[in-house]
Order: sequence, then C-alpha cells, then structure tokens
Amino acid sequence: MEAPQPEAAGKTAPARRASNFYVYLAVAYGFVAAVLAARAFLFRSEYLGKIWLSPLFTYWDPRFSWRLLPAAAAVVGATALLVWGVRARKHWVLPLGAFVNVAAISLGPAFGRTYPLLALNRYLLNTRAAFDVPNVFAGYVEAMKNLSSLGRTRPGLTFWSLGLVDRLCESNIYAILLVYVAVAAACVWVLYAAARVVTGREEALLAAALFACSPSLLFFGAGPVGLYCLLGTALLALGLKAASSATPWRWAAAAGVVLAVALLTYFPLGIYVAVFVTFAIAAAVSGRRWTRAGLAWLLIPAVAAAALAAFQLATGYDHVAVFKKACWANQQLPSAGTNVLALIGKLFGRHADTASKAAARPYWFYAFGNLFTAFVAVGVPVGVLFVREVFRVIRQKRTRRSFYGATTIGFLLVFLAFNFSGLVLGEVERVWLFLYPAFFVAAGVALADLAKRRGGGKLVAGIFALMMIQSFVYKIFLF
Repeated sequence: MEAPQPEAAGKTAPARRASNFYVYLAVAYGFVAAVLAARAFLFRSEYLGKIWLSPLFTYWDPRFSWRLLPAAAAVVGATALLVWGVRARKHWVLPLGAFVNVAAISLGPAFGRTYPLLALNRYLLNTRAAFDVPNVFAGYVEAMKNLSSLGRTRPGLTFWSLGLVDRLCESNIYAILLVYVAVAAACVWVLYAAARVVTGREEALLAAALFACSPSLLFFGAGPVGLYCLLGTALLALGLKAASSATPWRWAAAAGVVLAVALLTYFPLGIYVAVFVTFAIAAAVSGRRWTRAGLAWLLIPAVAAAALAAFQLATGYDHVAVFKKACWANQQLPSAGTNVLALIGKLFGRHADTASKAAARPYWFYAFGNLFTAFVAVGVPVGVLFVREVFRVIRQKRTRRSFYGATTIGFLLVFLAFNFSGLVLGEVERVWLFLYPAFFVAAGVALADLAKRRGGGKLVAGIFALMMIQSFVYKIFLF
C-alpha cells in the first residue's frame, strides 16, 4: 500500500492571518478560568484546609521560592531548544528537550510535593510485596491480597518491571525516578514516529514538541503512568505503520505483542483494541484501498490474544482471576460508581452497591468533568488546536476520507465512548496520559497550518511559551 502523503492533512491559505486563533484561545482560557472560579467560590470545598479545584485533581496551594529559578531556567532552555529543533527540522532535540522538562518539574523545588515521588514510593511497596511471593507469576493472584488498593487494581507487569528497575538502581529513589524520566522522554520520540506515518515532518515535529511541553507528561510521566503512555504510543505508532507499510502483517504482529505486554501492565490500555477496530471500520468506509489496512488492524488483537495465552501456559499467570480481583478492587476506590466495571462486577457475582466507597460522586460529574480536565491536562493551547483541527477535518471531505482524517475521527469517537462509559473516573490528568499522544498529532497538523500564515512564527513561539507558563502555574500554585 502506498504510504499516506503529507498533503492528506490539507495545508491551505498561507496568506491569511492567524488572528482568529487568538480569539479562540482567549475564549478557552476564559472558560477554564470561569469553571475553576466557580468551583473555588460558588461550590467551595476544602481538603486539608485548602481549596479543592475539582474536577481538576488538585487543590490551591501556592509555594513561592527562589529555588524555582534553576528549574525555570532549565524548562525555558529546553522549550527554546524544542522550538529551534522544529524550525531546523532536528528530531534529535525531541527526547532531549522532553527529558530536561520532565526532570526539571519532577526534581525541582518542593520535590516531595510532586506526584512521581509519591507514586513511586507507593508502587515500590506493592512491588516488594509481590516479589516476596515464591512464584511471582503463578502466585500473583495470591500476592494481590497483600497489596494496597493501588496494587490490587493492576496486573502484574507494572510491578515486575518496577521491581527490575528497583534492583538495578539498588533501591535509590532518585536513580529510579531518572529511569522513568527517560521513559517519559521516549514517549515523545515514539510519538514523532507515529505522527510521521500520517503527516509530514514539520507536523510530526510540532506534535512531538508540543507533547514534550504537555503538563500531563511533565507532572506524571516520571512514573508508572509514563510506562503506560509509552506502551500506548508504541501501539499507535505500530498500528499506523501496519496500515501504511508494504508488509503490514509484520507490523501488525509486532503491535499484537506490544498489546499483550500492555494488557499485562495496565488494563485500560485494552482500549486500543477498540481503537484498531474503529480504524478498520473507518478504513472500510473511506474506500476499498484501505481494506488491506483494515485486515492488518484486526490481526493485532488476535496476535495479542495468542501471546497472552502462551504467557499463561508458560508461567501459570491467571489472567481471568487477576482481572476479577482488579474489577472488584476498583469498585472500592473513592471514584468508583455507575460504570462498565460495575456491570462486570455483577457478572462475577459482585454488586457495586456493596462497595463502601462506591458512587462518591454522580456519573454526570465525571462524564463532563473528565472532558474539561483532559482539555486542561494536554495544555489549553493544544486543546484549542485539536478542536479546531477536528472541525476542519469534518468540514473538508477530501481530508475526512484520507488516512489521516479517518484515523483522527476514529480515535476521537473511541475517546468519547471511553469517557462517557464511565470506565475511568477522576484523576484523568494522570490516568489518561496513555490516551493523550494521539491528540497531539492533530494539534501538530493544525499548528503547522497556522505557522505558514502571516505572523505564524510568533504564534508558534507564543503557544510554546503558554504551555511552559501553564506548567509553572501548576508547579507554583497547585498541588
């Protein structure tokens, strides 16, 4: 199959100004400020004596210190490097800029207040408990009894991989954290490879550089969720490559193996099965020339199922038993409630209404609050770019029926279905990190279009500055 051309993304009207985008951006910031102000003043609630800003999973906690200056200088330098790399078309700056950004936010002042340290310490407790079991694979179901609520909701590979890093780093938490900073930086590199399949080099560079400045990646990437993000981004890259390669079966088989590893690491990564099936349907609708791609995408879950079966036969790891325990444990979390897992729990003879913490907040709060939170977590400028690009794709028939258009709309439909299913409730700044990379592909295409208009160079620099400022606002004012 012929590889998709960059023109499929539809670059037009380089002579027009990008002034209307500033209006969209101002409206978006006004909307975000209004929601947070309403939460803080009209529906005021406090946690530990501080104002809770839900649906953002944070509270108002300003901390000012001159010690922020080195971290600020590092982020400014890394962001400037990323902007230069985009202009010079130097893709090697992507993982370097991402590494510096994530390390500065995670290792900067108030280090103990950042999520990666808290998460790694909690996960390490579960890891060491799991490794106390004589047979770490076959005995994992039994080991789950000794894990915290965080550990009981996940399959084993999260802890086995962390256990390996723990031993290699001799339990040094700073060394472990740097390993996961490198994992977060690798996500940016893999996203560039994924975007390069469906767009041109400039669009792919912009997509990856924006992701390297994303608040969600910077604040939560240096931990296990960074590993989930890497697996999800690799699935996206391999799946797109399978559809565009002359030998799709090889790439589809590789994606199937990665999907099996992903399902052994974090259950929600299974959403990529729906992504590939939706891509296949979108390919069929787009024209007969995508039939081969559709078949390749359908092969991915088949290979994953075979790999998981082989793993169970070889190790004794019981996928079904682990999943049952994880479903029930999830219903006992504060964010549990009416969702797909509640229905699954009933199928296994468990009822969600017997979970003491279930339904702490109503379904509608999460269904709409999560969309708002995701919009903020990727970076408000990226959210505006993505929405703008989706409307353009829908409006232009040629673009909509292209490889790029079919995959963009297909992923958006899966994301919306995932959100309104209530499958994951709350903390989506962190737990949805594995879903966010795909949004940056469309955002990169939209930004490349704006960059070619009058005043586009200043707009690009301004957007990266806004992304950087948002991360420091998080760092200084929120916990």
